[in-house]
Amino acid sequence: MNAAPTSTTDDPWTVPVPRPSRRDHAGLDAISDEAVFASRSHLLTGDDAGDVLDALVHRSNLSDEAIRDQVKLLIGAGCDTSASSLARLCCARQSKLVDQLRAGSSAGHEPR
Repeated sequence: MNAAPTSTTDDPWTVPVPRPSRRDHAGLDAISDEAVFASRSHLLTGDDAGDVLDALVHRSNLSDEAIRDQVKLLIGAGCDTSASSLARLCCARQSKLVDQLRAGSSAGHEPR
């Protein structure tokens, strides 16, 4: 039986992904804060439902920090969903490749 990898660099299934920096978080916070300020400065009238951000700003009791956290969550979820959809589309167009991957997986092949 193989021993577990001692670090992520020994693990052939792990792809190193750089962690977001504080500067990245600060930039996203600034963009979110600007959007919240813009949403607060215009009034929703009548049937104008606005967008998701408008709903968070005008129809909830959330603090600006909580709204900022919700914006980050929605952006992350959107990125993950888009990536998953794109991968499925690519696989659908490359059925031969998908068949080869499935054959290798069912045969118990290990990564190199």
